[in-house]
Amino acid sequence: MKACHQSCNGCTGQGSKSCIECASNYEKSLLKSECIKKTSFLDRIKQVELPFAKRYLLYALMMIMIFLISRQSIMIGSCVSLLIALIITLIEIPKFSLEQDQL
Repeated sequence: MKACHQSCNGCTGQGSKSCIECASNYEKSLLKSECIKKTSFLDRIKQVELPFAKRYLLYALMMIMIFLISRQSIMIGSCVSLLIALIITLIEIPKFSLEQDQL
């Protein structure tokens, strides 16, 4: 029998993302589909959803910056877009690896 995460009431694997159902003091996150502690709506937004949304807002703003730079100079825009792609890759790979280790 698998040892479920404390936030789970039945699971398919390890970690809070593999819950079949959340335990009594936990609820499903709106964006990440994992069980988190029940808190007020504003606290949950601050803890879970806001950092998630901030990251993608940052990526969208970087894309707008690339668009504005490339209108002036294609060469500089290309270099900046490659640099930003490298930065995003370096940011996301550790997060993806950590999520895979939890499965």
